[in-house]
Amino acid sequence: MTGQKRDGGRRRTRALYTEEYKRERRRQGRGWVVLTAGVVIGSTHVITHLGQLRFLPSTGWQDLAVGYPMAMILALIGFMMIATRTG
Repeated sequence: MTGQKRDGGRRRTRALYTEEYKRERRRQGRGWVVLTAGVVIGSTHVITHLGQLRFLPSTGWQDLAVGYPMAMILALIGFMMIATRTG
């Protein structure tokens, strides 16, 4: 035995990705989903104001559900989830 420990013929290998890395990648993936939702909401809002799309009974409800503020909030949350590093 040339300075190496024997463990019954089995070699111990380290995991390719750590749990922290996997957690960060999942968070970044969720960030991209939230960012995409914000972009879709903003785009839908632009089209709605151009008068080419109506899917809720009143424009007031459309502004609440598909407004620029909601799009911006979702986009910012998505950017923050993507950009922040943990650990």
